[in-house]
Amino acid sequence: MGRGHMPIGRRERAKQAKRERITTAARELSAEHGVSGVTTQQIAHRADVANGTLYLYASTKAELLIMVQNEKFAAAIDVGLAAANATVGQGALEPVIALLRPVVECMRNTPRTAAHTCTNSSSATRPSPTGKRV
Repeated sequence: MGRGHMPIGRRERAKQAKRERITTAARELSAEHGVSGVTTQQIAHRADVANGTLYLYASTKAELLIMVQNEKFAAAIDVGLAAANATVGQGALEPVIALLRPVVECMRNTPRTAAHTCTNSSSATRPSPTGKRV
């Protein structure tokens, strides 16, 4: 093994597996029923975790959506990096466009989810005019 590379322990692997199950459940249920048609309880049930466990990974539905979006954006960035590497030597702008194109497409393909995530994540942290949390 190389220096600085530590094997992942059983506990950490279990955490990663739970996070993946939760993210997959949130992605699938949102695709099936729409973002507003899914509850955190349904996501926990599909992921086969307790509601309390779900909240250890994401304390709000907005955070769950952000987890799903982050997964999609990470995949889009990987595709963009590969495309940018393929344009080396074609000028300064081509690699940037190649990198950004899949990310923009990702945003175009999920505008409702992205807008819902932004709306809910910002409103979850600010009080309403009456002083209550919204």
